[in-house]
Amino acid sequence: FDALLKWIPAGTRLPYSPPSKRIVDEFTLPVKLTGVDMGKALLHANGRRDLLANLLIDFSRDFSDVPTRIQQLVADADTVNGHRLAHSAKGILGTLGATSLQAQAQIFEQNFKDGDYVEIMAHLQQFSSDYEKLIGEIHFWHQSSASGEQKGASEVPGKHIDVASS
Repeated sequence: FDALLKWIPAGTRLPYSPPSKRIVDEFTLPVKLTGVDMGKALLHANGRRDLLANLLIDFSRDFSDVPTRIQQLVADADTVNGHRLAHSAKGILGTLGATSLQAQAQIFEQNFKDGDYVEIMAHLQQFSSDYEKLIGEIHFWHQSSASGEQKGASEVPGKHIDVASS
């Protein structure tokens, strides 16, 4: 305790109060993305709409070609990088609340671990279709919000999010 007093002088201070769980921001997020539970995504982002918006943008930029990369890794019989990619995709898809795609990525992860390329290819077309639809919707939302276009039915302006009751 004496060491603290050496660096922090004694005096009257307001007691520490943790930050509120209510987050206010001005970000506009899509109300609905196909296959995404936006409530779960917001919960994973601690109700921070700005964080979720950035996660969506980063995901659509950095992970837009996952189905193509999976197909190439199967063609190369690259189990190590295939497993790694499927694992990374599984994690971000889970964070974004895309549980169906997350479950498929988890299966791909196991398939790569087992070297079961036939099973991957059997499900890759449906995964690609659903995945590319999600990426397209995120790109559309991002371009619309970046250009300041009128908010459509698929968007809602930022408001209070109470993560404790979500």
